[in-house]
Amino acid sequence: MRDKHHLLSTRNAWNSTPVGKELRSKYIYEIDRDTHQELHRDTPAVPLLGHVALFRVLNTVQPVREPRHDIDDLLFAIDKAVMRTSVHPIERDLGYLAMEVIELQRPYIVDDIY
Repeated sequence: MRDKHHLLSTRNAWNSTPVGKELRSKYIYEIDRDTHQELHRDTPAVPLLGHVALFRVLNTVQPVREPRHDIDDLLFAIDKAVMRTSVHPIERDLGYLAMEVIELQRPYIVDDIY
């Protein structure tokens, strides 16, 4: 059986703003239920990006429902968004933490789909 996995979790955090909800809806992949359960057991939730980064990332990403491309594109967009000098250091740290957690999820998603 296959489950729909939202790369950006938790639902409560990411759906707390319209921009977060829209970004979260762009990264959903069907993976094996056992793999999905392992992923959630072994990886923490992706922290919600800061306000400025959320807008910048949403306006930058172009997912094509191909996980290798989509994850790379998302990581690049987050990195680019938080590297701006106008971003507060805490927001930058949130971005880097989010990137780290997304990287932890990558093998579960990519290995299951391919």
